Amino acid sequence: MNKPILLTNRQLFADKNLKLIFSITLAGTMGVSLITPVLPSIIDAFNITKSQVSWVIIAYTLPGLLFSPFHGAMSDKWGRKAVLVPLLFLFGIAGFLSGFAETFWQLLVLRFLQGIGGSGIFTLNHALVGDLYRGKTRMQIMGINAAMINIGTAIFPIMGGYLGGMGWRYPFHLYILAVAVGFLILFKLENMAIPPKQSMSGYMKQAFASIRHWKIIRLYILSFTTFLITFGAMIAYLPLLMSDKFGSSPFSIGLVMACGSLSSALISANIGRLGRFVPANFMVATAFGLYTIAFGWIIMTHSAWHLLLISAMFGFGQGLNIPNVQTILVSSAPEEVRGLFMAFNSMIILIGITLGPVIASIIYNFWGISHIYLFAGVLTFVFMLWLIFYSKDMNI
Repeated sequence: MNKPILLTNRQLFADKNLKLIFSITLAGTMGVSLITPVLPSIIDAFNITKSQVSWVIIAYTLPGLLFSPFHGAMSDKWGRKAVLVPLLFLFGIAGFLSGFAETFWQLLVLRFLQGIGGSGIFTLNHALVGDLYRGKTRMQIMGINAAMINIGTAIFPIMGGYLGGMGWRYPFHLYILAVAVGFLILFKLENMAIPPKQSMSGYMKQAFASIRHWKIIRLYILSFTTFLITFGAMIAYLPLLMSDKFGSSPFSIGLVMACGSLSSALISANIGRLGRFVPANFMVATAFGLYTIAFGWIIMTHSAWHLLLISAMFGFGQGLNIPNVQTILVSSAPEEVRGLFMAFNSMIILIGITLGPVIASIIYNFWGISHIYLFAGVLTFVFMLWLIFYSKDMNI
């Protein structure tokens, strides 16, 4: 299904499949961003430590390590819709029930079940973009889809913070909206043509042959590092830093997180236009430079208001980084194995998401919270230098 080089606003609003893709994106975005402002409240509710509360995120992201490749392979064999709809139902119902947990262990079990559903949502959504769009249109849609993720991560922390002011349980009840999205996909999404069947051994051989190129491995490394620092330094521990150092309320925490998401959305939505003039590798290198400055500023700041600017700077980096990396990856995937190809990327991202809070927790327990940002700043500075000198072939 070929599209013009770049879609006009009228074409975007008229594209039924694109609206459905965006609804899937927003549903998946709720997974973590909706409940980050109430992490301090969960600590108080269950009388747990700051390091233990990170398991609320880890329990959700961990299933992706086990189930993402399975979801991707089954979507290649059975079709995207047949796999995506049950995952949305599981995500929504388990997330809704999390708000009724009576013990911390119950909450973690329900978050794990929710994570099984959530682990395939972004994988299959990115595969859908690859199925439905081509060339520069694909880059444009990836950018706008990334902007939708950031709009979601801007809106949902504010909603979670507002509802969290009434009690930590209330944000979890919003996950039921994903069930409605599942019904929309069931009845409205086009059924994509399923590639001709091949043996499982041939299927896996083609997938691994596509994945093991050094260019693709480098992109996977970038994805891993991006989400390691995002979910370790920013998502898991920035709310705790704000609460401890500045006495910030859940709503204030949500506002700071939203600022970064909105700035990322601004850049992501225009990544197709930027791509006409700026090489992708330069945009990604610039992103890691912005991360380095943001982490250094967090260490030095003595004002909660500075965190709005820091969050915006980090968000600008995300907007330059993630859509470019995702577009190169999905464009490199053969159609017959695209689901599994993107599932490996999702699995690597989830390893980063899972290890980010774990590593940050270890650093926090041994050296304190400021060293989390020192570690992240050094890491991103090294990657910036690597991208400047060794990424000229990583362009769209």
